[in-house]
Amino acid sequence: MRQGKYFQERNRINAWFNRPKYRIWKHLLFADAAALILLLLATAIWIDSLSWQTVMIMRGCAGILGIVLVVLAAIYYYLVYRDYIRHRFGGR
Repeated sequence: MRQGKYFQERNRINAWFNRPKYRIWKHLLFADAAALILLLLATAIWIDSLSWQTVMIMRGCAGILGIVLVVLAAIYYYLVYRDYIRHRFGGR
């Protein structure tokens, strides 16, 4: 019985993550993750044909994209949970 309540609560929260209001944040996260993966793959594939300065710049940019990904994810989760908690526990 208790598990059913957990799954209901999880489904309510997941519904908030899929709202159109937050769609832009989700697309930004996916775009940043895709750019990060492509940059790391490009560095791994062409490491022999690139100069070490270029490889270091590409790795630095990948690090910055990783930090941006974490910050964007934190903002996204904060916004969704803030609005969810306000809606669920706020004054009615």
